[in-house]
Amino acid sequence: MFDRILPTLMKIGLVSKEMVTPRSLPGPSRVIVSIIAVGFSYFFIHVAFFGPPIAEIFKGTYILGTGALSVLIYKGRNYPVRENFNWLDEIFALITRVAMVATLFIWLHWALFDRTELWSESGGAGATLFALAGALIGAWLYYREATKEKIGEGTFLTDWIFIFATVSPMVWWYLNNATLAARLGSPVPFLVVIQAGLLAAVSFEIARRIVGPVIPLIGFIFMIYTYQPIAQLSPGLFFHDGYKISRIAEFLILEADGMTGLIIEVFASYIVIFVVLGAFLEKTGLGSLFIDATYRLTGQRTGGPGLTAVISSGLFGMISGSGVANVVTTGTFTIPLMKRVGYKPEFAGAVEAAASTGGAYMPPIMGAGAFLLAQLTEISYFEVIKIAAIPAILYYLSVGYIVYLRAVKRGLHGVPVEELPPWAGILPRLHLLLPIPVMVYYLVIGDSAFLAGFKTIMLIIGLKTLDLLAEIQTPLSARLWKPILGLALLFGVFVYLFGLQVGAPFSWFADTHRGINYGDALLWVLAGGVVLKVLEIVFAAIAAPAVEAAPAPAENDFRSAPQTGPVLLGRLASQGAELIKITWISLESGARNTLVIGCIAPVLGILLSCATQSDLPGRVSALLIEFSFGLLPLTIFWVIVAGYVIGMGLPITASYVILVIFSVVALTNLGVPTITAHLISYWVAVTSAVTPPVALAAYAASAIAMSDPVKTGFQAVKLASWIYIMPFLFVYTPLLLTGTVIDITLTVLACLVGIIAWAGVLEGYIFKPTNKFEWSLLLGSMVCLLLPVDHFLAYFTPLSGEFHYTVYAVGVALLVLAFILQRARGGNVGLVHHEG
Repeated sequence: MFDRILPTLMKIGLVSKEMVTPRSLPGPSRVIVSIIAVGFSYFFIHVAFFGPPIAEIFKGTYILGTGALSVLIYKGRNYPVRENFNWLDEIFALITRVAMVATLFIWLHWALFDRTELWSESGGAGATLFALAGALIGAWLYYREATKEKIGEGTFLTDWIFIFATVSPMVWWYLNNATLAARLGSPVPFLVVIQAGLLAAVSFEIARRIVGPVIPLIGFIFMIYTYQPIAQLSPGLFFHDGYKISRIAEFLILEADGMTGLIIEVFASYIVIFVVLGAFLEKTGLGSLFIDATYRLTGQRTGGPGLTAVISSGLFGMISGSGVANVVTTGTFTIPLMKRVGYKPEFAGAVEAAASTGGAYMPPIMGAGAFLLAQLTEISYFEVIKIAAIPAILYYLSVGYIVYLRAVKRGLHGVPVEELPPWAGILPRLHLLLPIPVMVYYLVIGDSAFLAGFKTIMLIIGLKTLDLLAEIQTPLSARLWKPILGLALLFGVFVYLFGLQVGAPFSWFADTHRGINYGDALLWVLAGGVVLKVLEIVFAAIAAPAVEAAPAPAENDFRSAPQTGPVLLGRLASQGAELIKITWISLESGARNTLVIGCIAPVLGILLSCATQSDLPGRVSALLIEFSFGLLPLTIFWVIVAGYVIGMGLPITASYVILVIFSVVALTNLGVPTITAHLISYWVAVTSAVTPPVALAAYAASAIAMSDPVKTGFQAVKLASWIYIMPFLFVYTPLLLTGTVIDITLTVLACLVGIIAWAGVLEGYIFKPTNKFEWSLLLGSMVCLLLPVDHFLAYFTPLSGEFHYTVYAVGVALLVLAFILQRARGGNVGLVHHEG
């Protein structure tokens, strides 16, 4: 069915034919964009340490950098309209240009002829004519771009107009926000409407360029829903009084939940620093270490490459939090391996997609939505990752076990040991893992997520510096490495004990109330080691005898040359240049990676602000509860269904925000704790990466696997289906650390056993293919272990009291009976569930 629907969805614009790719900038432009990107990343690293400046500069820099980089790096179109037409994309390309230029012309008329302060007093025939002229010029610019013979890599005139339309509102907002915020609710000034209109046009445009037209479409629907004529035409429950254009513009650009409000603050505070952190970890080799280590551990086992994909994607998800990024990074290695050992292309792509999707659940970084969740629920980010850890691990165990069962079922074996990465190449790199536990330590002791991210980046740079310096071996290295290590450790101990008394620079990382912690001391150990190693190299260079007859080394190749002074100093300079290069690339890559997430932030502000102003959450909540007859399990089911539908074509963060608007109030009204309601929305939102017909992670994986994207998506949903069980576990069990240690332990054990039954149901296999009776036993076991059967029984029968663990015992007994019947039955007959 989806094979027939998919082309129609692509034509409409609900599904993209390909992943968006940045433009190939020519030399000078490439340098300019690189400098802007590095400056953008450095700004947020800088404020992570020295503290954020005033809010207008902090948030304004984020919007300005995101807008400018998005326009410069991503083209407004990749093809002429005659080659690749889809309705929504073209409609919003036209709307944004018309709206932007028309707004600029209205502003021009005001500046030249009508300097009234208030929007309500401006206008007239002249303003209308200028607006029409601007709209026609905007439409002409759209037509000129759309009908070009060939879309090159350069910029269009509209790109520079969009950049101006980003700079102008931010400069104006910085200069006037405090004054205007104090008069909210009073008659709206003219420039509020103009600057809000420009910023809204840019917001829709950059989102359209990078993630497609669906986000702009939803944002536009929410915005016009608040407009007075539309609001008063809305039927029944959705009727409300609505607002005039001037008031909509005011709350979009000035209110705390608008385009410059809460969501931008969260993205600026957390997303940049952690995405840059992920870029540093990847560029310094942690991603390749994850792949090599997991491949070495699992490669020989049954279905080894599939398990490699699951584990490495889970580990890489700890540092990226992005399903598509995981697929592109680990999938290029794991998917061909899976195909080689016998997995079908669709299943190989699905394994990578499902495993990579879980990166949004995996602490300590998780996805952008997790930071937003912490802000919306007003709890610390550490609390979020603490309660998210067990569910994330269970998710990966469920995916891994299904992959393992599929391998056993198809008789797939691992690869020969001689083809695996040698331990000799893995063990010396294990120190690259250090930043992850250290970052968790910072969060545990109470550092803000912002500061923990900064310190972890400093730790990564310190480790990489030592790695590069360790490659320079001098005649003194064999004798001095132990003294250098000892002195560096003693230096760290000294700083830990007396650093605050000494003051700067040792007090830089310290909290005045908690003092210098072990993590801070570790940074000074690395700093001491770097200084001592550099001194060793310089001393060895000074002490080395001149070798006049020595052959000159090849360019930048000092390893083969004799250890003379110039050679040692040349190698030191070479490694310093390499460190600068890695740092620059990581900063630039981090800034570029933030755009895929950050491009939707202002539109999410439009969504949240318009929903709040129109009380849409309350209206939808009442409808959802009525539709569910007030039954909590049925409400959770409808939230899952809504998450599937809403997630089509939306990034995880956008899907989460919309689900918050639609479902959190309904769940909390039925007694679900706020944090639990938000986690349900977040977990369900993550399915947007794998749910057909629009599944970004599955599409990325299918491109690597050269498989059918829709079939890959359905296989990925099957593998990731544990997601649909988790909301019930959140509500009806203490899995979110809401009970005693014994209760939590028994729940986790029940889930572990339930995963076995769940995978057996999906694959129709335990030790051999299941017959109908065995499959029914597995289904019953799964229901007893993973669903709130006791609550259902108590609701629909006269039974009362606590019998949760009795149901668990029944589930275990059913699974054991299925095992016994499998062992007692000979042959491989009775297969009733075939692979898709």
